[in-house]
Amino acid sequence: MSRNSKDLFFLLMSLLLLVIVLMGFGPTFFFRNMYDPNDGHGPAGLPMLLIAHGLIMTAWLLLLVIQTGLVQSNNVKWHMHIGWFGLALAVLVIPTGIMVMVGFGPRLLALGVPPAVLREGLSLMFWIDVFSLILFPSLIGAALYYRKNPDWHKRFMLYAAFTLLVPGLGRLTAQIARTDSFGGINWPLNWILFLLILASVPLYDILKTKRIHNATIIGFIAVFMGMLLSIFISSTDFGKDLASAHFLE
Repeated sequence: MSRNSKDLFFLLMSLLLLVIVLMGFGPTFFFRNMYDPNDGHGPAGLPMLLIAHGLIMTAWLLLLVIQTGLVQSNNVKWHMHIGWFGLALAVLVIPTGIMVMVGFGPRLLALGVPPAVLREGLSLMFWIDVFSLILFPSLIGAALYYRKNPDWHKRFMLYAAFTLLVPGLGRLTAQIARTDSFGGINWPLNWILFLLILASVPLYDILKTKRIHNATIIGFIAVFMGMLLSIFISSTDFGKDLASAHFLE
């Protein structure tokens, strides 16, 4: 294990992502019982699929923190052993994520949200999920391929985690500066914060080595283009129709 593989930056970033998700989904998931269930969050009780997906995603992010902490403390063997459990969780993220994505519209319809509102409001969320569910396993696969190269491995793992960030970050912006957009998400603030988080890795590279690592370039471009495409496609009638086709006739 090289000295460069041990770095507080990656531990702090993984902790930041976990905190954002915990705070963002606090009112609707983690701390749901502390909030008014009718305050935009639906009736008491959540479908088991949502609970399972939320727990799997949270477990993966928590494991990312543990894994970076193990490397930081030089427990590389434990890091390698536990990594296979993380891979199993990552695999489970995909099917549960797809089922949650497909079931979200019908659930909101059943709660009384007008179809026209859903067609407009859910399109961006749908396409963000689509590209996230493509990028997440791709970057995990790249990290697994480079598992014996710490500098590449840890960057791909961090960018894989970034693909899971937007839903929690969006809900957090709704708590900080709520807008009239669907779900109260403050999209301008969301994208500013997201870009700052994405840019933290190349900035770290420049400060650390005076050059941007190739894995950072690949990860940054992949995630940035995925989010940019989600914004573009979701704004078209084709994107809106496709996003709502599974729950609107």
